Amino acid sequence: MLKRHLIALVLAGMLLVSCMPASALFGEDKYLYIESIAEFIKENGYYSSPDDDPLRRALVTLLDTDEAAFDVLLGAMLASYDARSMLISSDYFDGMLQTSGYVGVGVTLALSQDEAGEDVVTITALHPEGSAKRAGLEVGDVVVQVGDQGIESLGFAEIADIMRSGGDAGSFVDVAVMREETRLHFTLERILLGEPEYAMNAIDDDTYLMRWTKFRTPELMDACLEDLEAMEEAGARALILDLRGNGGGLLSMSFDLVEALIAEEDVHYLTMLTRDGNDIFSEELKTPGGGGFGLEEIVILCDGNTASASEIIVTALCDTGHAVSIGQRTYGKATAQFEFDTPQSSVVILTAHHMRTAKGFDYNLVGLEPTLSVENLILPRSDPGLRLREIALSFGSCSDDADALNQALEILSLMGAPQKRYRLGEDTQAALNNFRQQNGLARADGLDIETAALINTALMGLPGLTELVDRQLEKAMEYLSGQLYADASAGAADESIHE
Repeated sequence: MLKRHLIALVLAGMLLVSCMPASALFGEDKYLYIESIAEFIKENGYYSSPDDDPLRRALVTLLDTDEAAFDVLLGAMLASYDARSMLISSDYFDGMLQTSGYVGVGVTLALSQDEAGEDVVTITALHPEGSAKRAGLEVGDVVVQVGDQGIESLGFAEIADIMRSGGDAGSFVDVAVMREETRLHFTLERILLGEPEYAMNAIDDDTYLMRWTKFRTPELMDACLEDLEAMEEAGARALILDLRGNGGGLLSMSFDLVEALIAEEDVHYLTMLTRDGNDIFSEELKTPGGGGFGLEEIVILCDGNTASASEIIVTALCDTGHAVSIGQRTYGKATAQFEFDTPQSSVVILTAHHMRTAKGFDYNLVGLEPTLSVENLILPRSDPGLRLREIALSFGSCSDDADALNQALEILSLMGAPQKRYRLGEDTQAALNNFRQQNGLARADGLDIETAALINTALMGLPGLTELVDRQLEKAMEYLSGQLYADASAGAADESIHE
C-alpha cells in the first residue's frame, strides 16, 4: 500500500511540472521549467539529494560530451548583455589585430561541414584591393584546391596560411573553386594588403600629417613621440591628424596621444564610467601637462568609421579647444571592452567601461559631429584612350606593347602595379589567364590576338571610371593656411570653420 502511495506521489509531481503548454515555453519559461525539473530531481530522484545541483551536473555533462557546447554557452551568455560583448575565434581576433598590413590574396574563408560531414571551405569576404577580387573570385565560391593539393589533404589553417601568407609579396598561388556546378581556376598574386598602423610625414615646412589606422601596438607610441619631437625641432606649427577609418584599439594609446598633444596641466578631457560590484564609478581623466610640442593648430580628419579609441581623441582635443575636426560624423562607440583568451582558442570580449565627453555628452550609438562637415568627392574620370595593338606577345616579352598590356590590365582592375612595367611577367600572365577565364577562353601562355581584341573591347565598354577627390584634406589645408599665414583673414576663417 505504501509503495503504491509513493508511486502516486511521483506521478502527481511529474504531472504538476509538465502541465505547462509547449506553446508557452519561450526563454524565461523554458528556464523555469528546467529549474522545476531540477527541483523535482533533488526531492525525488533516487540517486539525487537535497544538496544536489542537477543543473550544474547537466552542464558539466554537456561540456564533457559536446565539444561545441563550451563556445555555444559562453557566447550566448556574453551576447545576452549587449551587442559588443561576445565570444569570437582567436583566428578572427588575430586578424582584427593585424597592425601593419599582410601579404595575401585578399580572401576571408569559413570552414563548415556538408551533409556527409566533409569539410567545406567557403569564401565569405573579399578584400577590395586583393588579387582574388580582381581575378573574379566571388563570395560563396567553395575552395576545392590550393596549389596542387585538394583541401581534403590540408587543414583549414594550412589553407589559410598558403593563400594569405604562404609566400613573399609578388609570389603566386593557383586556386580552384566550385561555383554552383562549375569548377574554375585562378592564379592569384600575393600582395601587401592594408595600411601601416602609424605614419607621419611633413606636408610643408609648417605642417605635418599624422595617420593612425588603429591603436594596437603600444611600441608605436614611442615612434610617434620621437616624430613629434623631430617635428618641433623642425619648427612646424600645425598637425593634421588623420583618423578616418580608424576603428580604435587600446584605450591607453588614445590617452597617451591626447596627453602628448595638450600642453596644459589638469585639463579634463574625458569621463569614464566603470562598475565595481553594485557601484558605478565616474573617473575624470585629466592631462599631466608638458605636451603640445609647440603646435599652434591641430586639425583632425574623421568619418563614419572613426570609432572607439579614435573618438576619444576627437572629443578630447576638440571639446577642450585644442583642435578642430573636419569630415563626417563619427561611428558612435563610447564603450570599451575587456579581452582575454579562453582554453578553447576563443576570445571573450566583455563591455566594461562607458565614456562620456568632458562636457557630459553620451555619444554612444550617436557619434560626434565634426566642427566642419565635408564630404569627399567622387568624380568621373575620362576614358584613358588606351588600346592594344592586336598582336601576339610571348611570355617574358619586353616592349612598349607589353607596357601597354600592363596598363590595360591595371585599368580593367585585373592586376595591381606590375613587377616590371615593360615586361610580360608572371603577374601579367596571371591577370591574362584570369581575364580569359572570365570570358570563356582557355588558359594559355602569353598574349594572343583574340585576347588582345577582347581586352580592347573591354576598354571601350568600361563603365564610368571614377576618382576620389580628398576634399577633407584640402579643407584642412585651407583652414590651416587661413589660420597660420593670413592674419587679415583669420577672423573670416574662424567664422567659416564654425558655420
